[in-house]
Amino acid sequence: MRKISIASSILHKADANIDAVCKMYKENGIDGVDFGFDCYTVSNGHRDRFFSGQTIDELKTFFTKYKEAFERHGITVVQTHPPFPTVKFVSNITSETLEEYNLRALDAVKKTIELTAFFGCKYAVVHPAHGVLDMPLDEQKKANMKYYAQLVDDARRHGVTICLENMWNRRDGGAIVDSACSDPNEAVDYIDTLNDMAGEELFAFCFDVGHANLTGKNMRNTLRTLGKRVKVLHIHDTDKVEDKHTLPYAYTGSKGLSVTDYVGFLAGLRDIGYEGDVNFEIGNAFKAFPAPTHPALCGLVASIGRYFESEITPKQV
Repeated sequence: MRKISIASSILHKADANIDAVCKMYKENGIDGVDFGFDCYTVSNGHRDRFFSGQTIDELKTFFTKYKEAFERHGITVVQTHPPFPTVKFVSNITSETLEEYNLRALDAVKKTIELTAFFGCKYAVVHPAHGVLDMPLDEQKKANMKYYAQLVDDARRHGVTICLENMWNRRDGGAIVDSACSDPNEAVDYIDTLNDMAGEELFAFCFDVGHANLTGKNMRNTLRTLGKRVKVLHIHDTDKVEDKHTLPYAYTGSKGLSVTDYVGFLAGLRDIGYEGDVNFEIGNAFKAFPAPTHPALCGLVASIGRYFESEITPKQV
């Protein structure tokens, strides 16, 4: 059976009872977590400074409480999400230079790759840089290749596969547009180029169904193009206007049908023989629903996950 997992957002609250949360997960059908290293900030909100400000040994000591709780309750870390923005090509920073930011952010991502292995996890989802709307695609690819090349030795040493993700962007607060790796052919080019450069399969893909919905992609055809490169998933619903990160089937059209094409999504995963777990990136649902309802919410997510698993699995003839 595939593991049903969710983004670990409620585990990172300052007052979270880690054992109680893990117990709730397990008792209600949740097998694993997508561990959000991006949840950790310092007082000024920088997601990277928490990691670059500590040694790897200090960080392992801090995260041991999570690792031990997961082991006690049989919760698996199925993927991790290092802090982002991972790299910037254009500066919007006034307090430091672009080079200073990128060096610190790179150090943070490298440490979270090692922490991914510390959790016994194989996959870390590292965003391609996607904040430059009008940067020519060839220049954007060249810059992203240069960035990811800096992670090859870390991925190899720690046995971690780095997963790129299909991104989106917004024009001046208005129109949603394609961004890095949202086009499946571009994503294939990125991954194959990186693996050729590495000399082994160190890079793969995280397919984000919400992002694909925002950018109007044909789910089934997109997945067919990506093929076996897809190793992990970010499943969540959007209304095609905002990146909502909430429960599947939350948004419907006038006929009561989902505005996200889960039929095509599941068929595409079945077409490519997807072998990975079913992971839900739905942190906003846990913010919206009051804490006393969270056990039932986990149960609903698990039910959707098992349904998805049945649809992904090739039908017996």
